[in-house]
Amino acid sequence: MREFILENNSGMRAVITDFGAAVKSLYVSDRSGAFIDVACGYDTESGYESGDKYFGAVIGRCANRIAGGRFSLNGREVRLTVNNGKNHLHGGENGFHKKTWETDGVVKSGFSSRITLTLLSPDGEEGYPGSLKASATYSLTNDNGLIIDYSAVSDADTIFNPTFHGYFNLSGFRQPDIRGHIMRINARHVTESGADSIPTGRVISLAAPENAALSFMDAKPVGRDIGAAHPMLKNAGGYDFNYILKKSVFNYKRPQMAAECSCPESGVKMAVYTDRPGVHFYTGNFLGGDKGKGGIVYGRQSAFCLETQSPPDAVNHPDFKSPVLKAGKAFSSRTVYMFSVE
Repeated sequence: MREFILENNSGMRAVITDFGAAVKSLYVSDRSGAFIDVACGYDTESGYESGDKYFGAVIGRCANRIAGGRFSLNGREVRLTVNNGKNHLHGGENGFHKKTWETDGVVKSGFSSRITLTLLSPDGEEGYPGSLKASATYSLTNDNGLIIDYSAVSDADTIFNPTFHGYFNLSGFRQPDIRGHIMRINARHVTESGADSIPTGRVISLAAPENAALSFMDAKPVGRDIGAAHPMLKNAGGYDFNYILKKSVFNYKRPQMAAECSCPESGVKMAVYTDRPGVHFYTGNFLGGDKGKGGIVYGRQSAFCLETQSPPDAVNHPDFKSPVLKAGKAFSSRTVYMFSVE
């Protein structure tokens, strides 16, 4: 496993690996001026090879769950690897997160440092049709933005819905969990999910009183309602839901605001921008005893994810944003994680 360091003029650093195109570490300045690592990761390649939590990896071909590991495309049924109960999850057993990506290394300019990683996914891999070439470019800007640009093209119709599975604890893991983090999500609706975390096909309003515990329209501590009696929270053991983003004003050629989160103890704030239709908020409900960098043990809900993507199982729900990528058509998408101090 090779590691590459992106660094900006203020000292922020991102450590990128070619295994899984993963962000191993992300060092940002806290309120005192000290640099803290806010990302989950492993010290060694063997950790990434054996780990099942997708720490910092690019996910593909299709993020999240596909019901029954099957869908219809061009009138025929496609069957994918089933690796999450009876469902397909995050590209299968050996998805993008388990691959060694190609790269020419870090390129520096006056405004950023960047690295592009590429991967060829052959026809039939994990059941997906078409030979697909994908790339992920990480850029670290001098205003403390980590930009992820995705691109792909396939020689046959397929589905493609990548995401970044970074886990964050904005205290630098000095706080044992993220329940005290303050979260706001730019969404008025969420896709309803059942007991197996598969969407029912319904979109529910976060303005409805019965769904108040799911809402982050107004900023609140992550843990305030995490134990509420809402059936979706009970089924998932915390937040693990796709929020449908509403349009908002943006600048600096960034996509729309998806969410922002801050840690009162460290003062670190992270804002997420994306051109994807949704963001999946996950509170690390399945973490528990995972040994990471420097001997740290990541406990349950010790970190959170904000995964920008099309809705889970969208290929089986015509009303959702389709993840179908037509043969020869180029896919491109951008997500930005911006860091500052309060």
